[in-house]
Amino acid sequence: MKVGTDAAILGAIAGTNHPKAILDVGTGSGIISLMLAQRFPSAQITAIDIDDDAILQANENFMASAWSDRLQTVPSSLANFCSKSPKTFDLIVSNPPYFSNKHFANSVARTNARHTDSIFFEELFSLTIQKLNKNGEMVLIFPFNSLDFLIELAAKNNWYITQQVLVHSFPNDEPVRVIVSFKREKEKLSENSIIIYESPNVYTAQFKKLLADFYLQL
Repeated sequence: MKVGTDAAILGAIAGTNHPKAILDVGTGSGIISLMLAQRFPSAQITAIDIDDDAILQANENFMASAWSDRLQTVPSSLANFCSKSPKTFDLIVSNPPYFSNKHFANSVARTNARHTDSIFFEELFSLTIQKLNKNGEMVLIFPFNSLDFLIELAAKNNWYITQQVLVHSFPNDEPVRVIVSFKREKEKLSENSIIIYESPNVYTAQFKKLLADFYLQL
């Protein structure tokens, strides 16, 4: 699996207060878990995925890394993991693949009818709130045009938004992605933005600084 920009940005941003226990939902190749292991030297990270091939690749990447003793893969759906594991977490992250090449309809009702994506996020918000420690947070990245839908879904499950980072491809473009931090208790909302390119194939200084510790070359 390729290292996507979405995963790289999420891995560079997610997490405050030096989390000790982290859950990566839908880990794929494991890139987000690896970045979080690099950023938080005391963290124990559990990476789950329902795809056996993804788990094999993530495990291979973890074993080849300097943080293999703090990284664990679990082949499991989110529902099964939450029902069987006694672990709780300070940070839960996910870069869901469920929106690939999809656009939400204007109506939430039509969205629910036309996309199984809503089922996954319903589970994500309803199940993980029981796995999060009191002051923990869940951080997701998703297309900007799904923001209103997910805010409504989160609110139904008693989550509060504490941080929102808009991701723009170019300076004058509309946001293409948004990173949102959710917590169990209400806090003042922090709002920021990231611009990836200053011109085609030329990264902004902001983007380079964000990922300087992770990319060999930018």
